[in-house]
Amino acid sequence: MPSIEYNAEASGKCWLLWKIDEAADHLDTLVPWDHEESTEINQISHPNKRLEWFAARAAIRELTKRAGITYQGIYKDPFGKPYLIENPAHISITHSFPYVGVVLDPRRAVGIDIEKPKEKLLKIAPRFLNDTEIKEAENLIEKLAIYWCAKESIYKMLGRNALIFKENIAIAPFQMKSKGTIYGTVIVKDSKKVYPIYYEKRGDFTLTLS
Repeated sequence: MPSIEYNAEASGKCWLLWKIDEAADHLDTLVPWDHEESTEINQISHPNKRLEWFAARAAIRELTKRAGITYQGIYKDPFGKPYLIENPAHISITHSFPYVGVVLDPRRAVGIDIEKPKEKLLKIAPRFLNDTEIKEAENLIEKLAIYWCAKESIYKMLGRNALIFKENIAIAPFQMKSKGTIYGTVIVKDSKKVYPIYYEKRGDFTLTLS
């Protein structure tokens, strides 16, 4: 049996975290896919990436089942944002081996991201953080991971390919805890909109939901 954690909110929003401990040939049997998806998986050669692909589809199927939705597959828009076929509920997908995360909301757009904090974040921080965020991050890799995941969640939620992390998404200062809510402001021209982002530390990983 797969290692699955399921969470549901009163609002109808629900999410599922799937820890991969199955072989690819088993995951392959859990979810049928159409010709377009078979083309996609055939282009993935890395073993762990293939496992993530299979697990993500299995996780979506499991999540929709628990939400009372008939799963008919997914499709992606030109920017890679996923949608359920024949259902208006919003979904988002993330994977960082051995985890796959999916979130679903019946009414509003959502975003999810999970990453393992790595030294690389110290090098690329100036590319995705503004000056205030760099100062607040204090060169802490775990805090940098929260910033990255939070911005990635918002990016996925909005599905806007033109958003630039450093310029268009600003995360308000926060004190790092094991879990909590932080706030991200999306700035596009003269408009600003604030979004709450839930985060938590999962062992060696950081998870965010928007």
